[in-house]
Amino acid sequence: MNKTTRILLGTVTSLALVTPTVGLAGAAHASGESQTQAAQTQAAESKAKPKKKKNKSKKQKLAISAKKGYVHFGLTTDTVTVKAKGRKGKVTFAIDGVDAGTVKLKKRKATLTIPATLAIGEHVVTAKVKKHKTAKIKIVSHNTTMTLATTAVTVNRATYDAPNITGQLLYKGAVATTGWVDAYLDDGSLTIGSDSPDLLGVHSVKADGSFQLYTHDFLEFPPGTYTMKAFFEYDAGFDEYLFGTPITVTVI
Repeated sequence: MNKTTRILLGTVTSLALVTPTVGLAGAAHASGESQTQAAQTQAAESKAKPKKKKNKSKKQKLAISAKKGYVHFGLTTDTVTVKAKGRKGKVTFAIDGVDAGTVKLKKRKATLTIPATLAIGEHVVTAKVKKHKTAKIKIVSHNTTMTLATTAVTVNRATYDAPNITGQLLYKGAVATTGWVDAYLDDGSLTIGSDSPDLLGVHSVKADGSFQLYTHDFLEFPPGTYTMKAFFEYDAGFDEYLFGTPITVTVI
């Protein structure tokens, strides 16, 4: 084989090696264009589809809560608070299905005061606001009572006679096995608490629910008629003073 033949063979061989490479690159380029076009088509179809509108009429949930969740029949009251997110207007309340009044939302909150006359037992309080689901919560009315042997006594300064007053307590329907009964002088501007200038004495409740109130402080009072009030507190939290039962004290 002469020199010319070797050169031609070398050229043919080189072309054979280069040609497949060029073919693969072209195929890859074509494939890339196809993928790009497909992605663009898919994006265009996605944009063309109408978006689902949000159902603005969908009812929202109300947040409802009770501070204590109970009342003492004939004594104190509890409150039920409703929060209506993003809403204005009024809240319609009901107790056991009976209308309990309508309260205007202020800063998206409305509060119902549970009446102290709510019958003893369990009750359901419901709240309704437009475009909100009706909310409900349970409230219990407890039988809590203070029974006094008498509500009128006479303190005799001359004989140094200051009678005690006995009493009995029920708390939430059961015998109050602990707690205190505080006696205050109600002079028309009564304040309650351990630092009150009207506080006459603190009397502990026995395990059988009984207690005694003492009136010896009135021996230092000038003759006249006074009102002493008895408040029961179940624990040292001082968050619940009950009754305020008035007792007439006559000093002679």
